Amino acid sequence: MRFKALFDQGIEFKTYVAQGSEEEIQAVGKTAESVGHQLTPALASAISSVSQGVNILIAGETWCPDCQLNITAVSAMAQLQPNINISIISRDFAENNLLGQLDISQVKIPLMVILDQYYQPKGLFVEQPNTVKTSDDDALKAAYNEGKCLNDTIIEVLDIIKV
Repeated sequence: MRFKALFDQGIEFKTYVAQGSEEEIQAVGKTAESVGHQLTPALASAISSVSQGVNILIAGETWCPDCQLNITAVSAMAQLQPNINISIISRDFAENNLLGQLDISQVKIPLMVILDQYYQPKGLFVEQPNTVKTSDDDALKAAYNEGKCLNDTIIEVLDIIKV
């Protein structure tokens, strides 16, 4: 299946969140508040400056803490910049339809496939921002788990968009 067809099969953020349990919905709401408090004017300006269309195909599940954090951060980007579109599919759907198209052996969530305006892949965001994944700093990992590193997610996705 081509990326556009996969993108068209996904759901919007509000529908995705509504599928979660009350606890999951509250976790996403808390993260959304944190994004609002953490987003610097410079980062908001960088998001606003995205001039080409970007489509982000996301494999995720509401029960996943990494998804609650990172999908919410990317959704905030899409709310700020109409050129950024997101579509969310389940991990199982991604396993069945993405493995053959990407250089990955399994779907770790969230898996974000950043696509250009023509639905051609530009890069991947997998699970957590690289600043957290590559760190041995327990304080940084704890801050991430508390939703205090959302800008790292946004910066990493913006870096992929700007490639």
